[in-house]
Formats: sequence, C-alpha cells, structure tokens
Amino acid sequence: MRENLQVYVSSTFNDLIEERHTAVEANDTVQLNVAISEIAKGAAAVSSLF
Repeated sequence: MRENLQVYVSSTFNDLIEERHTAVEANDTVQLNVAISEIAKGAAAVSSLF
C-alpha cells in the first residue's frame, strides 16, 4: 500500500534570513570573546614580566 505524505514548512524565507543572521551574530560573539580572553592572557603574561 502506497501512502502520500504532505510536508508543511512553517518558516518563511524572511524568517530563515533572520535565523541565519542571529546564528552568525552568535558565532561572531563567541569568537570575539575567545579573542578577548587570549588578549587578556597575553597582557597578564607581559605584566608579570615587570
């Protein structure tokens, strides 16, 4: 017996663009926080020399 299935997509194209933008911003924030952490570690290492 063969069944036909229907798939409904609830997101609109604009919703997908907004979700992608949010994901990119979140990734950028994580990368920025990692960079700031690395800079802080470097600054602490340099200040310990003096």
